Amino acid sequence: MSTTIQDGTGSSYRAGVTNDNHLLVESRSETSYQVAAETGRAFNINSFGGTLSAITGDQAVLYIKNNGTKTLNLINLFGGFWNFVAGTNDTFLVKVHDGPVGGTLISEASPIETSNRTAGAIDTFGTDLTLYEAAAGGKVFGTVPDTPMAFLIQASGRLFASIDLSIPSGQSVGITIDTTGGTANYYIGFAGYLEGDF
Repeated sequence: MSTTIQDGTGSSYRAGVTNDNHLLVESRSETSYQVAAETGRAFNINSFGGTLSAITGDQAVLYIKNNGTKTLNLINLFGGFWNFVAGTNDTFLVKVHDGPVGGTLISEASPIETSNRTAGAIDTFGTDLTLYEAAAGGKVFGTVPDTPMAFLIQASGRLFASIDLSIPSGQSVGITIDTTGGTANYYIGFAGYLEGDF
């Protein structure tokens, strides 16, 4: 006995089957980020540029805290460095830290907002995220864990790295840059999305 699979919209189209008895189907897959971008829930977090001081040690440049109920997913780290003057080394060390606490980046913070990745979308996520950039060079965090979540070596030019970080509700991350005594103008940020808005 044969079975017919027919279109349920009234057009009477029937499903096709191959010679190997496989049903013909068409499918499409998308990443969670792509779906978020289509629905206006993907964003960039951008520091809008500053100057790194010619000092040795980690300078705090960006702070992100998730105040919402949904997990914050960061998928790309990006940035750029120009007017680059090398210090002890001819590269800078960019670090991403879990749970930075206090310090002059936070106490003297310059708030920033998200930039939606969907043209025409107005959602900037309000109080779900606390976002600070350094108001000037030489800012620091009070404390950070000894081991960064991620680190990258960077010289003059554009920085782009795929980086998958999940920031649950109530947690935070921060970025520091060690110029080893050099200096540069910079911008830096993340692309990401809030989980569960699909």
